[in-house]
Amino acid sequence: MHSKPNASQRTHGSLVRAGIIATLTMILASGCESAHKPTATKPPPPANLDTQTAGGVTRAFLTLLCEHCTAMAVEDQERADRARDQIIWHVLDRNALRPMRQRSEGGPILGGSLPRFRRLVESWASAVMYYADGFAFDQLSVHPTRDDSWTTVRVPAHGPNDDTVIHIACLRDAEDQWRVVALDFEPEAPVSTTTTQPAAPNP
Repeated sequence: MHSKPNASQRTHGSLVRAGIIATLTMILASGCESAHKPTATKPPPPANLDTQTAGGVTRAFLTLLCEHCTAMAVEDQERADRARDQIIWHVLDRNALRPMRQRSEGGPILGGSLPRFRRLVESWASAVMYYADGFAFDQLSVHPTRDDSWTTVRVPAHGPNDDTVIHIACLRDAEDQWRVVALDFEPEAPVSTTTTQPAAPNP
């Protein structure tokens, strides 16, 4: 467990996250394709995949994102691609993430949509890479909404110089399985601007 960061470290971590988000926005907007030819071959599910609970699918999601990052760091493209595609096929609610005009319950991944799913997963992997060694799954908490088909899972995460909480939005699909639809970070707490007034002089 990392120690609580000081103000300077928190600022550093905030800048890192801001830089990541800006970079990801550019990547997603660019529409660039992977150098590897996309295929729609369904990979086997990851070991111990639990989609019966929102907490279980969140653990699988973040673990596979870390697997992708680790493999990319050692230039193991095959392993990285497998982890990424396992997320796409077994963890995401692909139907909910498709544009409305392309949705069809239980439908296959269309050739044109696979690269978009891959860019999305790779952007998420880049976003959490800074915290990849510090997911506090023992502190994971599930926060249901009024609609019992939606929930948010919060996972504290500890980076080298910064702590955060990752929010994973999960949706219960038509087969009553929990799937991931979004990843976000907890907003930064506002910095206090309270100042102390000087004491009034004695009369």
